[in-house]
Amino acid sequence: EGVDLIKYYEGWYPNFYNDPVGIRTIGYGHACHVWDCSVPLNGKYPVPLSLTNGDLLLKDDLSYPGRYEACIRSEITYANLNANQYSALVSFAFNLGCGSVQTSTLKQLLNSGNTLGASLEFARWINAGGNPLLGLARRRESERQLFCKSGGCETPCAGSINADSLNIRKDPNTSAFIVGSYTQNTRVDLFSRVTGTVVNGNPYWFRCGPGFISASYVQIVNSGASWCSVN
Repeated sequence: EGVDLIKYYEGWYPNFYNDPVGIRTIGYGHACHVWDCSVPLNGKYPVPLSLTNGDLLLKDDLSYPGRYEACIRSEITYANLNANQYSALVSFAFNLGCGSVQTSTLKQLLNSGNTLGASLEFARWINAGGNPLLGLARRRESERQLFCKSGGCETPCAGSINADSLNIRKDPNTSAFIVGSYTQNTRVDLFSRVTGTVVNGNPYWFRCGPGFISASYVQIVNSGASWCSVN
């Protein structure tokens, strides 16, 4: 499932192309600033790549000593790490590099046993070239959902969207980057309440998986915490 996630977001390119920040890339995210892109790739894969060789090249990349799978095995010391969490983290490392894992608050929280806190850190990593990208926001949310699939991210608060369409913002203000949207009656897990831009007289925003939504357009459907209120 983690490999499928990587393939979906990297896309398939049998020939070289430049990614959104200008990095020469081929296959499923085989980036030439990381790898020697001399042809044949890895000394064995001709270009253009066949689908079979593209799969093999991705497998080579993920399992390369000291890189993505090895990075997660060495950096994450959380004893109860499950397969879905591991897969999500490998995707995260493949996209951002092991250095980002090493310095991340996500790693610190997870290694301390705070799986919920770690899961909410995915949404912070959506910039490329200094700017937020919608594609990265979507990828981080998919990684977060895979990370949480086997449990560990439960919250006592949930709401239902009370608007035809409600933007999800990177930060709790109406001018922040839009990372996604919810439609009417969507049930949303809520993780905390903060203050931000006043919307319809309401200063509160809820943190959800991808970002923040205005409490003005949320109806609470499961309230198990003192902060779980739109007022």
